[in-house]
Amino acid sequence: KTTEQLLSMSSALLDYQASAGYFPDVTDVDRCNEILGSSFAIEDRWGNPLFLRSSPTEFVIISFGKGGDADIADPTKYEVGETFDFSADTVVRNGHFVRYPTDLKLP
Repeated sequence: KTTEQLLSMSSALLDYQASAGYFPDVTDVDRCNEILGSSFAIEDRWGNPLFLRSSPTEFVIISFGKGGDADIADPTKYEVGETFDFSADTVVRNGHFVRYPTDLKLP
């Protein structure tokens, strides 16, 4: 499930930050895998590439949903809230779901 993928990647980035004191500076999942020694999938459950941007102070991971297109141009501008269809983006920023499917149970 895509939300589990995003959560696993997010947890690994948070673990890296806890150990190193900063997030890795990466612009894609492949490079993140190299740095973290991980093997996260580069695509979501619909076969669309996952979006990942990480700098030393923050990160964002996005699944562009079933349609594969971004809902908005700037990945830092998503409003917090639930999504109601599979074509909507799912977004994790700095370890927190910003946009998420209605069936996701947040802690």
